[in-house]
Amino acid sequence: MKKNYIFTLLLTLCLSGLSFGQVIITELADPNNDANARYVEIYNAGDDAVDMTDWSLKRYTNGSSGLSSNVISLTPIGSLASGAFAIIAAKGSNFQTVYGMAADISAGTGGPADSNGDDQIVLFDGSDILVDIFGVPGEDGTGTCHEFEDGRAERKSTSTAASAAWNEADWNVWADSTVSGCTSHTNSPRSAPTDFDPGAWIGETTSTEPALTISSPSDGAVLGATTSVDVNVSASNFVVGALNGSGVDGHIHWTLQENSDAAVTQTMKYDTNDESISVAPGNSYTIYMELVDNTHTAITPAVNETVTFSVAYPCDLVLGDVTTTCDAITSSIDTYSGTIAFSGGNSGTTYAITAPAGVTVGGDNPDTSAAGIITFTGMTEGTDAIINISGDATSSCDLNTNLASPVCLPLPIADDFTYPDGSLIDNSLWVNNGGTMGDLMVISGQALVQHGTPSEDANLEFIPVTGNIYYALDFTVVDPGSPISGTDTQYFAHFKDTGYGYRARLDVVSPSAAGDFSVGISTKESTADATWATDLSYGTSYRATVKYDQDNNIAQLWIDAAVEGDTSILGTDESDPGDSMVAFVLRQSDSELNEGVLVDNLRIATTFAATTLSIERNAIEGFATYPNPITNNTFTLTSTSNEEKSVMVFNLLGKKVLDTRFSGTKSEINVAAIHAGIYILRVTEAGKTATKKLVIK
Repeated sequence: MKKNYIFTLLLTLCLSGLSFGQVIITELADPNNDANARYVEIYNAGDDAVDMTDWSLKRYTNGSSGLSSNVISLTPIGSLASGAFAIIAAKGSNFQTVYGMAADISAGTGGPADSNGDDQIVLFDGSDILVDIFGVPGEDGTGTCHEFEDGRAERKSTSTAASAAWNEADWNVWADSTVSGCTSHTNSPRSAPTDFDPGAWIGETTSTEPALTISSPSDGAVLGATTSVDVNVSASNFVVGALNGSGVDGHIHWTLQENSDAAVTQTMKYDTNDESISVAPGNSYTIYMELVDNTHTAITPAVNETVTFSVAYPCDLVLGDVTTTCDAITSSIDTYSGTIAFSGGNSGTTYAITAPAGVTVGGDNPDTSAAGIITFTGMTEGTDAIINISGDATSSCDLNTNLASPVCLPLPIADDFTYPDGSLIDNSLWVNNGGTMGDLMVISGQALVQHGTPSEDANLEFIPVTGNIYYALDFTVVDPGSPISGTDTQYFAHFKDTGYGYRARLDVVSPSAAGDFSVGISTKESTADATWATDLSYGTSYRATVKYDQDNNIAQLWIDAAVEGDTSILGTDESDPGDSMVAFVLRQSDSELNEGVLVDNLRIATTFAATTLSIERNAIEGFATYPNPITNNTFTLTSTSNEEKSVMVFNLLGKKVLDTRFSGTKSEINVAAIHAGIYILRVTEAGKTATKKLVIK
């Protein structure tokens, strides 16, 4: 198989030398299309000699182009004079590195080519001519014929003085009488050609053309505000040094341009050390560098580098603490206020402060005050406000700050999980507290706290209170296939402080006898301090009520209790005082059985009574509502008593959206001002309270 790509590789090589002349590399095809004979021509088109001592060919003796430990280096090409050629010829099993030059036949001496139509390129080795490759028959005036035959390149004998000086008689020739001006000869070649695989020869060089690199600043860079920039420059294959120094190739000329001003020539650079240049914020700069020889003339071909960069204006303004405060704590959607502290003002910059529509900006002005507090009022509760502060054309300030809405949701809170099936945190009452977002799901109107692979914890935040705080919920443990073991205990509900302090943890624990499981309470630890004495069953709904005493740092648990005086168990009395709670959390984790817990009818309040489900334990006699769902903006409410009734409707965030009163046994309630959705109806009559889910369409 013939492998000609090695010679294609040779074509890509570049040359460096003291004169850095232009070198042209060409692959010459065999006229008879013999793939065994390959030639590469290297031509020096420069004005001075080119040093090619670093150029060589290597032969891999295993006959392949792959790497081998058997490498034979061949003779380097050497120096290539101006206008001269070097021909690298491969034929048969022998490989020759030979040299050539443009020869003027009419001069009879093989002098430099003059492009007058009688030039030839000849190959020679020392004093002997090897091959006379090119020339147009008849143009040399001698009738000399130059040809290839069967892939062998040999010269034809002539009687000219020029050719006689080349010892032509030492060589056998081929002749082709069909070429005009050629004399027929029948001499046989000295030896028959043999196959040659070009893939067994690798051309390589250790030298490349000179290069100049500005590595810093990078082209197109926008640097931060500064008054000084270091320019990092390097040169390769070119020795930069003092004029006419030993081994020195030349030095660097360079200019610096600011904005669109004329470029300013800098002091000649005789080294490649960093240059420190003075800059000013807001300006752009262009650095141009080129390699020159010891006469201050740019080398050929030209080697230069251009880098353009800019320096940004400073941003003097520094933003500090951010605060937000509820304007009111009610069951309605209120507004909140916020502040942003700053320093670095009064610097000559004019700032634009952009806030959401309807928000009023006040307080200290950074245009004229060195430091102060910017105020923001009128922001809608539940919606974060993005504030942007940007400087004028003399500043790079473009600062965004988030004024996060505070939790203005007061206790008590009721959540019956009447959400569409899907992620619990898709509903605005709940936020992610850890784990994979979207893992904690709502299924058929209940939250599923699934131990095992799901990992999400979800918070329901509220306004902190002092003293006692309670949560109550209905829970059902889904049958995992066997009773809870002694090591398979996991808490699934608890309170949380402003950090990661967890209190009043409700645990699923192993049964004490033949039941499926029991529950426990822990004031602050991960495992239960105390266990409920009665075993519980899978698939059965129980109501757990948990109290946390924030002053005395102790938790308490009731199961299916009607009043606070019913049987309960206490967690450990931890060190006083306890922490202030700000959220209720449902928690998923890993356990041995990975049981699931369904949670419903959550209540969070400051009293035990406020966490009970009044519709079941303290219902108003004759209480009824219809229709439900509501389709015509009104519904009817009835009871058997004429006592005055307080009627309130809450959305699922616990916000009160309707508050009215009536006396008598029946009344139509208008809800036209309430958007379609699911709500909680609370009716109070003579100290009794009833609640009901209300659907408005």
